[in-house]
Amino acid sequence: FALSSNLGDIMRCMTAQTTAAQLLGTAMGAAVGPFLGSNLYAIMSCSILLSAATVFACYRATSVVRLSTLNRQRAELVFQPAVAQICAFDAKGIAPLGRILDVPTIQEVQEQEVFVKPYNSEIASKMEVNPPMTSSHMLLTPTHDLSQSMFLLAVCTRESALVQKGSNAPTIALWYHVKATSSDVLQGFLQASLLREMLQLQLPDDGRESALVHLCERAKELSTQWWPTVNDAIVRQGWQTDVVFLDAKDERVEIE
Repeated sequence: FALSSNLGDIMRCMTAQTTAAQLLGTAMGAAVGPFLGSNLYAIMSCSILLSAATVFACYRATSVVRLSTLNRQRAELVFQPAVAQICAFDAKGIAPLGRILDVPTIQEVQEQEVFVKPYNSEIASKMEVNPPMTSSHMLLTPTHDLSQSMFLLAVCTRESALVQKGSNAPTIALWYHVKATSSDVLQGFLQASLLREMLQLQLPDDGRESALVHLCERAKELSTQWWPTVNDAIVRQGWQTDVVFLDAKDERVEIE
């Protein structure tokens, strides 16, 4: 059931297994109790050993679950290879027509996914989704697109007013519109991923707003051109695109 991503069956089986484990544990406790007696150290040692075994069993059970839905971590692991290929094709002047992108399978992502320790992106430019808007954000989305766009992009100037060559790429901020669909969310994530990659490859020497806006416009063009190809690639590998978990919907924005 875990390999089939059937969470309903996973929950049903987990409840049954938990009940069986509790009954087995009670029986083992009743059987081992007379041998342990009232020795506190023996009781604590046995309790710690059994607790460690329980935690390890939970870890192993969680590690084999393969989810086909996209959250922030899985989306980055899926999109990043596609983004690198798109940038490589663009550098050679190759159009998306007839091209096939290679993206990781569900099993490959499951093997890379981190679920105990916090996930740390390997991309120099970090990304925040639906952060609080502050004066430190420099909006990159053109003002004439604000009323129609389903997502907004900005860079955070909190680290430095000007991005100097050789320094870390700036943090990207991505906001979704309250009416954004799952497709809009994925397209926004693709454009933000392209912008992060472009900032990593061709960071403006002086960090001027015009240069950053130009990169954002280029990322938008590539995202529009390649989105059908990217969508086909992720669907072909079994990823769900009708339901995504890339942001908190109650933190989305609406521009009037």
